[in-house]
Amino acid sequence: MRVFSRDARPSWPLSRLSVALILVFGPASMSMAQETPAPAAPPSAASASESLVDIEFNEDFAADAAGSKVDFSRFSRGNPLLPGDYRVDLSVNGKALGRTEVSVKASPGQEEGRFCVTRALLERLGVDFEKLGEPAALALAGPACLSIKDLIPDASLTLDTSALSLEASIPQALLRRTARGYVDPAAWDSGVTAAVLGYAFNSYRNRTAGQSVDSSYLGLNLGFNASGWNFRHNGGMSWPVQGGSTYQTQNTYVQRDLSALRGRLTLGEANTSGEIFDTVPFLGAQVASDDRMLPDSQRGYAPVVRGIATTQARVTIRQSGVIIYDTPVAPGPFEIDDLFPAGYGGDLEVTVTESDGRQRVFSVPYAAVPQLLRPDTMRFSATGGRLRNPALLDEPGFFQGTLQRGFTNRLTGYGGVQAAEHYAAALLGAAVASPIGALSADLSAARSEIGQDHLSGHSLRLGYSKFLEQFASNVSVSAARFSTDGFFGFSDAALAADAVRRGLSADSVWRPRNRLSLSFSQALGENGGHLSLSGFAQDYWNRDQRDLQYQFSYTNRFRSMSYTLSINRTRDAAGRMANMVMASLSIPLGRSDRPPMTAMLNLSRDADDRMSSQATLSGTAGAGNELGWGVAAGHAETQGASGSLNAQYRSRYANLQAFFGQGRDYRSGSLGINGSAVLHAGGLTLSPYLGETIGLVEAPDAAGARIEGYSGVVLDGKGFGVVPYMTPYRLNEVAIDPKGISADVELQATSQQVAPRAGAVVRLQYKTTTGRALLVDSRLADGARLPFGADVRDAAGHSVGTVGQGGRIFVRMSESNRLLTVRWGEQAALACSIDLSALPARVAGAGAKLERFDGPCTVPAPVAAQAAGREADAAGAIE
Repeated sequence: MRVFSRDARPSWPLSRLSVALILVFGPASMSMAQETPAPAAPPSAASASESLVDIEFNEDFAADAAGSKVDFSRFSRGNPLLPGDYRVDLSVNGKALGRTEVSVKASPGQEEGRFCVTRALLERLGVDFEKLGEPAALALAGPACLSIKDLIPDASLTLDTSALSLEASIPQALLRRTARGYVDPAAWDSGVTAAVLGYAFNSYRNRTAGQSVDSSYLGLNLGFNASGWNFRHNGGMSWPVQGGSTYQTQNTYVQRDLSALRGRLTLGEANTSGEIFDTVPFLGAQVASDDRMLPDSQRGYAPVVRGIATTQARVTIRQSGVIIYDTPVAPGPFEIDDLFPAGYGGDLEVTVTESDGRQRVFSVPYAAVPQLLRPDTMRFSATGGRLRNPALLDEPGFFQGTLQRGFTNRLTGYGGVQAAEHYAAALLGAAVASPIGALSADLSAARSEIGQDHLSGHSLRLGYSKFLEQFASNVSVSAARFSTDGFFGFSDAALAADAVRRGLSADSVWRPRNRLSLSFSQALGENGGHLSLSGFAQDYWNRDQRDLQYQFSYTNRFRSMSYTLSINRTRDAAGRMANMVMASLSIPLGRSDRPPMTAMLNLSRDADDRMSSQATLSGTAGAGNELGWGVAAGHAETQGASGSLNAQYRSRYANLQAFFGQGRDYRSGSLGINGSAVLHAGGLTLSPYLGETIGLVEAPDAAGARIEGYSGVVLDGKGFGVVPYMTPYRLNEVAIDPKGISADVELQATSQQVAPRAGAVVRLQYKTTTGRALLVDSRLADGARLPFGADVRDAAGHSVGTVGQGGRIFVRMSESNRLLTVRWGEQAALACSIDLSALPARVAGAGAKLERFDGPCTVPAPVAAQAAGREADAAGAIE
């Protein structure tokens, strides 16, 4: 008998039998079977699983007391792999490559199937055909069914049908060299036809000084995918104080991958990236490269928004006057790091509205760091359309083209042009990697026609980035820009020309003169904490005003406690630049084996030297920390004492949140809900999460199974669930935990890998077996136990199990199947049947559990009579 070696990864029939033999007879029995080892025969090239070891097994070890033995002949040639098509997880030399389709075909004169290796499969495996040679290429072009050993003698393929995986072993010298993190574009999955809705609704009520202010905001992210095209619409509806409603569209567009160019086609309303020129919102068409399609080792941004809230506050983020984010935040420092990318050069305007009505406004620069590329790597974009700005009377048409090219490991060149009817600009620059850091410099020249004036000017932009390892310092962004009086960016030129057409002065548009932005972080030793600073300064040609905004913070820990000192300089609602200082202390409470609780104390001083303090106790509850809660009490010099309550609940369908706060002169509250819905061929699936690229898990009848890595994501009653955050163009492993599913359902596999395209809804199907779980105890008519290892089949002839130790059988049966056949040889007398008709019907609504059944295994009467006659004849002959 031949069994698989450990590296061969056997499929389930042989694996189950081998394990059972070892458990019953012990390892010694396997050793005894090799007392006289025979010379090992070379693996058959035709075998579908080629990594085999020859081991002789004495079938007498599986005989019962009456001498009945099991026929093991079906395993004598290795794994009895049936011909057919298999969708498997492909890997080569231990490196995962994603899912693919493979075919196993019958071999003439053999019971085992064989792989017909195709050129496409070898391409997926990364075989270098120049090294493989011309004869192999000619053989692949012919009609013959070739095994991998016909082409590469030292290679092998091993199919594990239980895990649905195909492992290839190929000499490294015959493989193409690929960059680390490379995923073959052939493995990128475009997903299925589906519609996606992401929503975030928040309603606020503030009552200050006897006046009530009600407002609401509904953010929508709509999507529809079909045939590789992705339609997207992002917008939001506001219900302001004055009543009525206002809907603002952020963008509406369709996209499609251009794999050969490593880029994407965008049609509709979108934004240029801002890597070379400032971000321009447009209505038109764009073809641009996408770094996400490159391997991790070859990839060269929305910024993080930080601030301070003194009460339960509302944070609203706008770009180009359009709300792109709106959310409530708790008192203390906050950080928003999940903005959808909308370009690199359009500043964000952040408004913090406190519960008592106070507002602060500050800007967050949205600019790219120096763009160094690897040698021979290129980024490009070509955009044509109209400038999209609802504030303009006339939205001018324009064209923009940009190009970046890595010349050497230290030098990258880049440039671009912008052209419109009354505007033209060109930019040329370079980025250099030097021992003192990454440096970039570019010079822009622009000519603008504004009314009767023809203006021209230049702008010099410098950039620097460096991590100082010896000091643990990181200067992540530092950029300076110096412009002459006649220089306009494209968007500013369009606004100035529009102002002149309205009879206003072009000076109504503020023109930046000099600008410096900086982001710096410093680790202060093992116990010294961490310091960070970010901000920018800017002045203007046509304004005396000068902006200076910054955010400074210092954090550290003492034992289990952590503390933070923050200083923010922002512009308040009256247009004044104001400083705010806050100190925070956080103390974890409770035992480590229970849901955590945290106590926090915040002390702050505003621009008018008014002090306020707040103490907060927060925690979580539930098996998956689904419920979050917080209570707070505070005191301010002007508002007096205040208190608040907040709660968040993450269900399997959506996130819910609520807040209520009250002070001496105000009362405020808010309610919110957010989540997503995916409409697909199998129905509607709800999720508390929303991501750009998602997976749709389908496991029929496996309701209650959890998707690992995402708290609260559980398969619904139809067996569907959403994996919200998948990395496009990278292999993502999706695993489901069967804990919680019915005992009547068994998952055939619990993990898959997939490489989705950006924005795709990829379907991951997990096969399940459904039926009543039965533990059958049965004996033959003479009381003998059923032979160990005998095959068990249902009424349709499908193999459903194997007789285990003590003649016990575990099977999973459908309600319509009431007959089992046990066979331990080819002769008719070496089989019997178990009648399950006495098994009671399943009670509707009763919980599924493992059931037991006792009944005889009977041999049909004619067969039994014939066997008895033969035994009598044999006895007479002996006499």
